[in-house]
Amino acid sequence: MIDYDNRSLRHIFCYIFSFVSIVVSDDVFFFGTIKDGESLMALKYSIYLFLSLWFVFRQVKQKLDLNLILILIFIFSSLLATQLVNNDFSFGYYYQFLIFLLAAFIVRECNFEVFLISAKKIIFWLGVLSLIIYFLNMGFSGFFDWAPVVVNRADVPVKNLYVGYVYVDESIKRNSSIFREPGVFAVYIFFALLVEIFIEKKLSLPRVFVFLCMMMTTYSTSGIICSFLLMFFSFKAIFSKTKYGVFVYLIITLALVSSLFVQDLNGAVFHKLQSDSDAYGSTISRTASLVVPFFISLSNPFFGVGLNEYSILFRSISQDIFGVYLNSDGQSTNTYMAIAANYGWLLGMLFFYLTYKISRRLTVDNVSAFYVSILFILILSSQDLRYSLFVLSLLMFGCVRGNKVFYR
Repeated sequence: MIDYDNRSLRHIFCYIFSFVSIVVSDDVFFFGTIKDGESLMALKYSIYLFLSLWFVFRQVKQKLDLNLILILIFIFSSLLATQLVNNDFSFGYYYQFLIFLLAAFIVRECNFEVFLISAKKIIFWLGVLSLIIYFLNMGFSGFFDWAPVVVNRADVPVKNLYVGYVYVDESIKRNSSIFREPGVFAVYIFFALLVEIFIEKKLSLPRVFVFLCMMMTTYSTSGIICSFLLMFFSFKAIFSKTKYGVFVYLIITLALVSSLFVQDLNGAVFHKLQSDSDAYGSTISRTASLVVPFFISLSNPFFGVGLNEYSILFRSISQDIFGVYLNSDGQSTNTYMAIAANYGWLLGMLFFYLTYKISRRLTVDNVSAFYVSILFILILSSQDLRYSLFVLSLLMFGCVRGNKVFYR
């Protein structure tokens, strides 16, 4: 960790690293999917490169965590093998390893709980701002007409509020906060709920309700289902962290269940599961993100097909199986399967292993670790987050020996 005498200063650095991992990220609209955002991309790359060089410089003077070094060597070797086998040397490989390197830097420099608690606070306040923006936009048509209009790479126009955005098309009622789409925001809310339930010494009912309100306004099917299952299976942790455990648990569960019967929310969340729905394309994309990469991975299970070939094969195989051409850029939304198909099952299995390890570290027993692992896999199968600095940092925290839990 950072070798400073002042503990408060160490915590400040953890807050900074948490902020960078969340806000200066491919997961955020302004650094990930905004169209013609070359200057923002250059800023992101500059920050990442600076932190990477600082990391390398500091590690020369420190005793490195053996597990972390072995993981980095394995990842580097896997990515290099994929490049050589497929004769593919595109930028994405180097950027992928840079994200892993930065994640290792964060894991090495930060205390586990301080990083997670600070990340949860950042997500909470971003969510509070997003709820204010969401309800103002819902209640007052044209309230944000003064905001400049920008478009994402899919040419969807949004009103840029800098601390969030709203869609120009007012029929789109979903809350994205600063993230590139509502489903990504839902993933971050889910992680914040995990921290609130398992890491915080005392569970805060108001914060839980705010997180659940955020989740409901994303209208994310996977996010809402995973949150419901998390609250359902986490009764032991909830009981142990509040004086009125049963009462709190019943209120939260009833609130979640009753929300599913609100007509607008129910329709938006589950309507996409119906084959005659205009939103059924989302279900096809999610299904294709599981099936198509699996078949792609069979052609080279150990080292993957590479980044360039993946986009070509995804389009052709989706046509063969589902009768429609799907593009991997926007419709390959499964983190684990995308990694397995691009880089091979060796690296894919590492991700599953790290998922279990971080789940075990977050929870108090093997049973809790098992169901949290399943929920992790479900929520990360709804979005392709292999370039997410926060997600990779979280996963890599599972492989280090230090930074023992001190909040419990």
